[in-house]
Amino acid sequence: MTMIASWVAIDSRSASSLYIASDSRIADNRGGLTDHARKLYACSTRAHVFGYVGWSDYYPCVVLERLVEAIDSGLFGIGDDVSVRQSKVFAF
Repeated sequence: MTMIASWVAIDSRSASSLYIASDSRIADNRGGLTDHARKLYACSTRAHVFGYVGWSDYYPCVVLERLVEAIDSGLFGIGDDVSVRQSKVFAF
């Protein structure tokens, strides 16, 4: 079973931070388990966080890691609106 939980911290003015937590277990297609899988990926240059649940192989690990690297390397332009960013992510 996979779990992702998130919550927002609020200070005296407004929301001040977002916390996201996940388990780290993956079952492969042969029934093996690993308890050290990464399921959350955060960009270092933009405020984007990606995660996944429900997969039984390493496909999302590879794709999300590459997507975060691409975003950190300039995949999104400064003037890109949400629809342009979504198109770039889906084309990735």
